[in-house]
Amino acid sequence: MGDMCVHVAAVFPGCCDKTEDCVDGSPCAEHLCFAHECLTKEVEGCCTEDSECGPSTACVESWCDLVGHHCHNDTKALELQKAEGLECCEEDADCGPGGLWEEDTDGDGNPGPDDPATLDFCMDGQCKHASVPDDCDCSEDGQCKDDNPCTFDLCKEDCMCTHSQVPFCCLSDKDCNDGNVCTGDICVLQIHHCKFTPLSCCCGWDSDCYDGNPCTLDICAPDHCCYHSKTVGCCLSDDECDDCNLCTEDKCIEYGCVHVPGACGG
Repeated sequence: MGDMCVHVAAVFPGCCDKTEDCVDGSPCAEHLCFAHECLTKEVEGCCTEDSECGPSTACVESWCDLVGHHCHNDTKALELQKAEGLECCEEDADCGPGGLWEEDTDGDGNPGPDDPATLDFCMDGQCKHASVPDDCDCSEDGQCKDDNPCTFDLCKEDCMCTHSQVPFCCLSDKDCNDGNVCTGDICVLQIHHCKFTPLSCCCGWDSDCYDGNPCTLDICAPDHCCYHSKTVGCCLSDDECDDCNLCTEDKCIEYGCVHVPGACGG
């Protein structure tokens, strides 16, 4: 008896024949088998545990919904804030007149937002009420200059300097991240202005690569470039179905080749 060929399946990490070979059970990843290689893309905003949703604070409870795998950041109800002497906020306007609280004092008996003798502002998610100094720290905008070309420097009516960010102003390229992987983000230092230039061959999702051809698999690869691979057996016209057999009639029906036995020529 002669020798026989034996074919044993070898295991190579990341190697695949179909997308199902790449699934690892993680709810926060999308998988795709492309050219016998497993590609993985993280699902934006997905979570599997509370710690991925940011730290909880006295005012905000951060937790992960393990059914939908989405983060929740819930601000404590107003009734509980008052009961616990908290004054939660997201911006300075929440702490001033007409804000979340209407009392003249907060839970500790300190001056509240309706007291004109306080400077009301939001810090680390809680309202703060600071006494306005008797002597002004500034009397005109020029005294508030911080030598930062990317801030508006103003002297407010409460005699305190404020430094607000100039939109799209930058000091380096890292200040210009627009969150779009398909733009080149650079800082034009001469004018301290961000410039966002669209990149060629770029995508964020597979849907960005759709070419309108039902016979191609359109993939946005990890390098953010589109790839289009021909789907085996798919066709757009009868000409693509020629099997070089004179005894069959070759048809493309609903993007699939069909070979119907026919009369052979003599």
